Amino acid sequence: MTDPKVLFIIGKGRSGSTVLDNALGQLEGFFSAGEIWRRWRWRPLDTYECGCGHSLRECPIWSTALELTHEELVSEFGSDTSLSDVLRWEKSVLRWKKVGRLLRQKPDRLVRWPELDALTRSARALYRSIARAAGSRVIVDSTKWPANPGPLGLVPGIQPFAVHLMRDPRAVAFSWQRKKFYPAYDEPMPNFGPASSSASWIARNLVAEVTRRRLRDRARLIRYEDFVAEPRAVFKSIVQLVGESPETLPFQDERTLLLDVSHTVMGNPSRFRTGPVEIRSDDEWQSELSRGGKAAVTLLTLPLLKAYRYPLRLPRTGGDVNRTPPGT
Repeated sequence: MTDPKVLFIIGKGRSGSTVLDNALGQLEGFFSAGEIWRRWRWRPLDTYECGCGHSLRECPIWSTALELTHEELVSEFGSDTSLSDVLRWEKSVLRWKKVGRLLRQKPDRLVRWPELDALTRSARALYRSIARAAGSRVIVDSTKWPANPGPLGLVPGIQPFAVHLMRDPRAVAFSWQRKKFYPAYDEPMPNFGPASSSASWIARNLVAEVTRRRLRDRARLIRYEDFVAEPRAVFKSIVQLVGESPETLPFQDERTLLLDVSHTVMGNPSRFRTGPVEIRSDDEWQSELSRGGKAAVTLLTLPLLKAYRYPLRLPRTGGDVNRTPPGT
């Protein structure tokens, strides 16, 4: 089979990745997989709930993809290999303390690292199985982890692309203070304070810069603020990035997406949303984030604020809780 294209959305969470992932999945030949690379604290892949509302074992696409993946893993590693082994390899490789070592790896000059080798081979099996089960040419992976072997070109048998998704760090910090729950498990999503959120925003975006430069013309920086200003034009540019030209885009008008049921794995609860979704700026944070919080985030992220064209001083703007944000 032709190597599937995999479009990775990388950067910091709460930047609009969920709605972008779901929207791309509406296109002919595209499949929105959601956040399929998880670090050690998460469950094995086959225990999650699909965006269609079924467990992955009950979803017609994912059940087939998981069965095909298991067959590939058995063929590649032996009969006693399972998705739990993949979780163990992820636990070893996808960690902050391993980022430097991972970034030093080159597709044509790999340094011996058994866990990385096993992880990349299992990723090849998973992506190829998803492409076969969904009949798709392009898989969208919105895990956002920037030191991902996929966009670093270390996963054989795929064509990697990346969108480096960026949002004002003060908006991100405010979003991470909001209380949200994983619907399928009635568990709260983690919350982080301004300092922790800022540190993560800086680290993820710096690593995403390195990853994006590795991919050269197969990667693009997209600011959330530019997406909400011209959603249709930015969306079209992403589709063109992966070399696709669908006859129709999932827009009702210039600002309104039409979302059908998705098959995303894990992510923000908004992944279950369907129907018309108007893309409008969610600027509640400008009035609701504390003055101290704004000041802390601004000071901590100052160098990158300038680099990514974010203002140091913010207008006094009242939040509008009725606005529909573009998701995360």
